Amino acid sequence: MAVEPSQPTGTSLLGSAFGSRTVPANRDLSPGLSFQNGSGTVPANRDLSPGLSFQNGSGTVTANRDLSPGLSFQNGSGTVTANRDLSPGLSFQNGSGTVTANRDLSPGLSFRNGTLKNRKIGPKIQSRSRSLLRDRAWCVSHSFKEPPLLLGVLHPNTKLRQAERLFENQLIGPESIAHIGDVMFTGTADGRVVKLENGEIETIARFGSGPCKTRDDEPVCGRPLGIRAGPNGTLFVADAYKGLFEVNPWKREVKLLLSSETPIEGKKMSFVNDLTVTQDGRKIYFTDSSSKWQRRDYLLLVMEGTDDGRLLEYDTVTREVKVLLDQLRFPNGVQLSPAEDFVLVAETTMARIRSSLVRRR
Repeated sequence: MAVEPSQPTGTSLLGSAFGSRTVPANRDLSPGLSFQNGSGTVPANRDLSPGLSFQNGSGTVTANRDLSPGLSFQNGSGTVTANRDLSPGLSFQNGSGTVTANRDLSPGLSFRNGTLKNRKIGPKIQSRSRSLLRDRAWCVSHSFKEPPLLLGVLHPNTKLRQAERLFENQLIGPESIAHIGDVMFTGTADGRVVKLENGEIETIARFGSGPCKTRDDEPVCGRPLGIRAGPNGTLFVADAYKGLFEVNPWKREVKLLLSSETPIEGKKMSFVNDLTVTQDGRKIYFTDSSSKWQRRDYLLLVMEGTDDGRLLEYDTVTREVKVLLDQLRFPNGVQLSPAEDFVLVAETTMARIRSSLVRRR
């Protein structure tokens, strides 16, 4: 329920729209209200401007002075308190469901009334016992089918609980893992590519420099993400900030293949993520999650739902780069098919897997 600030004091508010009784405003408590609806009377607090404190039915809820201009109230059998950050929206319950208004929908409300969800509404709302009358609103009815049973390969199991934990509390944010023989390699949150062998951790490469203690240090330190073993005993690594690299883990040699500073079809690469490599090592298929947001801002990328991610192909011989898919929302992991005729890419924000046909040479 919302009351226009311009409503004169000392007049009758809402009238029969609020039930069978008329609610008289108290001019002395302006701009608060004191009124009766049903079996009891609740006097408003003059300090609660412009919120309201009232009773409707069997219970009483007092508005919070910090919630201006939202309301905290009870309608029916349940109580919902408005959130101070949601001004000027309301958080309320009407009937059997509760929905909290979204601060971005000001001055409209997002709410549930039975099975109806309204995304946009005018600032005037009138309330009856268990229903809402709204001005200039569009309502959509939603119904959902029962989820499918998890059977076969989807049947829940606890097999991973039996896994042995390796290097526990010794690595910071290991991302992708590759192996050459019995030796494993991974990239860590402090900008290193490390070798894991015989219980020992050894740094074999760094793509950046400087202290790497916080997420804000990542653009300088680098952040190795995707890592794959090539056919010649080398590693191909995607660094979120630096680009694509080839690393010889035995000689500690690092070769830059493609810098993130290189525009691809007019767009920069801000978030190089994962990669997959053909068996002969010539083609690298990799994801750039966004041309706007960096890895350290990945939560903003998810919340904004930006569709500026791409799946790209890099030829290590010609050094040409092609865009295979664009307008992706947070493309992440990528995998080449066994026959090397298509590539799968995980589109994180959309919770789906996309595919792209590739041409073999």
